[in-house]
Amino acid sequence: MFLSIVLIASTTMNAQQKSFINNVSIETAYGYNIVMSPEVGAVKASDFSSFGTFQLGGHYQIDKQWGVRAYFASTSVKHNKFSDVDSKVHKLVAEATYKILKNNNPFQLTARAGLGVGVLPNTKNKFSDRVGIVTLGITPSYKIDKQFSVFLDLTQVFQISQHLTYDRAYIGGIKTGMMLIPSIGVSYKLK
Repeated sequence: MFLSIVLIASTTMNAQQKSFINNVSIETAYGYNIVMSPEVGAVKASDFSSFGTFQLGGHYQIDKQWGVRAYFASTSVKHNKFSDVDSKVHKLVAEATYKILKNNNPFQLTARAGLGVGVLPNTKNKFSDRVGIVTLGITPSYKIDKQFSVFLDLTQVFQISQHLTYDRAYIGGIKTGMMLIPSIGVSYKLK
């Protein structure tokens, strides 16, 4: 009796594990940061726009339309004129995904929205700014084969409760930082 229960449980867990793995993909992307805010005094946010977002994460497709996605992103921004003036933002984000185009066509279109946390490390005065992250995005992709896809991505990032500018100066209050990040990436489906 005990052996029968163990075999049934083992078979069920194995089937669920295969089902889970069949819906998981790993993603990586690289992008350009269009910094939109905050601006304080003579410091223009647009002066910090540059290539420098690297992203690594995973996606689980729940059904044909809905999925969940989690990723780590590291964004480096540098001043256009002063190379020694730079900043980083590290983000951990979870998103809900919705396939707008859900056919067997190799072209797909996915909308995303998510929440996360971020840190702007400050080496100037050892103060790290912790921010809440809100993301909205759209991702067109092209399926190369059953496992590989390439995608373009456009993500609007809101950094809630930001205390530092991108030159690591204290704002003197709380602002919402904003970036628009177009990127290109690849996705690999595990099974």
